Formats: sequence, C-alpha cells, structure tokens
Amino acid sequence: MSLMTKDGFWNEIEKRWPGEFHRFGKWIDDYKKNNHWKDLFKITIRDKFWSNIKYHDLPDAMQLGIFIEYTVEESHHYPFEIQEGTMEGIIRDVMEWFCQEEETKKQDSFEEKYMDD
Repeated sequence: MSLMTKDGFWNEIEKRWPGEFHRFGKWIDDYKKNNHWKDLFKITIRDKFWSNIKYHDLPDAMQLGIFIEYTVEESHHYPFEIQEGTMEGIIRDVMEWFCQEEETKKQDSFEEKYMDD
C-alpha cells in the first residue's frame, strides 16, 4: 500500500508548507520534461494507451528517489537522507524536511530584505 498518495500525503504537505511544495512541483514539471517522462511511462492496458502518469502515482520508492534528487539539486538547508527505519518514519522525515526547508527559505528571504551586508 502506498503511503505517499496525493490525498493522504502530498495534499497535506501542500497545506502545511505551500511555498516549498510549489517549488517542488515546478521542479517536478521540469524534471518530467528533461527526462522525457511520457516516453518513460507509456502503458498500454486492454488496447488503451496511457502516458499521463502523475508523480504521486509512482510507487513510494520511485517517488522517494526523485524527491531525494530534488533535495540534492535544490535544497538550501540539507539534502534528504533516508535513515534506517520504517516507511512511516521516512514519511515523517520527508514532512520534517519540507518544514525545515520552508522555514530556511523564509529566513533567507527575511535576511535578504532586512539585513545589510
């Protein structure tokens, strides 16, 4: 059973940390273009062709791998590292990462706006 569903996981992240969620969403859109997503995920079921596979429809392990790539490329705070534990623990760690990253970006924005060099 997938824990990283749109309804139960990603919508909650969007609600709690909208800024970082939307940065991640933009990065995912670029990732899909740069990696020829539609060609990677062509599926034919009962003579019907499907190519509009959403990120949140991927298995949790694939979502995590792509998410980790995002954190390595885009993080101002720290790249996400999987600690040993359960999938539930990893999910909590992903949520904590979004929280910390959002707070770091808010702090960076504040410092840029109000602090002199």
